[in-house]
Amino acid sequence: MPAGVVLIISSPEDVHSLSVAHSLTKMGVDPLIVDSASFPLVSQIVFSPHRRDCWPAFSLSVSGRRVTNDNLVGVWWRRPAAHLIDEGVTEPKYREFCSSESKMLFRGLINSLGVAVVNPPHADAMANQKPVQLSMAVLAGFSIPKTAMTNSPQAVAELLSECDGKVVFKAFTGTSWQITETRALTEQHFSCLDDLKYAPAIFQEKIAPAVDLRVTVIDDEVFCVAIRPSQIGAQLDWRLDLSSKIEPYALEVGDAERVVRFVRSMGLRYGAIDFRITPEGRLYFLEINPGGQFLFVDIQAGLQVAEAMARALCRGRELQSSADGAAVIAFQ
Repeated sequence: MPAGVVLIISSPEDVHSLSVAHSLTKMGVDPLIVDSASFPLVSQIVFSPHRRDCWPAFSLSVSGRRVTNDNLVGVWWRRPAAHLIDEGVTEPKYREFCSSESKMLFRGLINSLGVAVVNPPHADAMANQKPVQLSMAVLAGFSIPKTAMTNSPQAVAELLSECDGKVVFKAFTGTSWQITETRALTEQHFSCLDDLKYAPAIFQEKIAPAVDLRVTVIDDEVFCVAIRPSQIGAQLDWRLDLSSKIEPYALEVGDAERVVRFVRSMGLRYGAIDFRITPEGRLYFLEINPGGQFLFVDIQAGLQVAEAMARALCRGRELQSSADGAAVIAFQ
């Protein structure tokens, strides 16, 4: 019999979820991939925090399977989807209400499990905010590019002057219709700066790369690869070059310890961090993605991040039992 259940909140077709599920199965743990879109139409939740015998008491049932306090080992908040509402609810305001209520219970349940979750939804949402992550990176002692997150053309002009005209820009979030890559700010964009009245953007000092690093942190484990794009158009954003050379990279011990502390300071157990090293050897923090991809690291650099994630998920119950109830709810 499996040693318990690890709940993976994601699409059943997500290859990262399937890879980690395979590793969990080999470890004797039962993975259950649950699409959050299935609640409340298909899956059911019962949450009873008044019960002290197995606090916080809950059950999640879907497709004939049931997860409770008794068999839950850990949770991976991987790729949550919007909740699907019954088509019988036709008025937009009522559909919005049903969706909001479903989100409150579903996310509230996962948040209540605290350190057993990789990553708690509240911490995941906070870490996705660029102003927060860059501020926390500075507090952690990392260098960051000179930055203006703004809707002010004047602020952009001042940054351009401060950086000798070498500035890049990018969006705060991604889109479903195209990749939102980092781009160089050129003269052809100057006439468009008034469009910032429609939405702000991130403007940063252009950092010349010697090499880009992707550092993946899972609890105390650190996996680092160097990424060297071969296409000139991908020098600002290596994601644009699928033929980039990716190989293991030995991060300095002090930097590795700092990234672990940084991830913890954001309330996370997992984070995929992008750094850039200049030709002079200076390390710059660019961003952290609390739900970043990692299979390309396993496949192209021969690392075993998926197995490390499986191990981390199996530590969920151990971590939760080491904290008292107040600590779990307060996410300390």
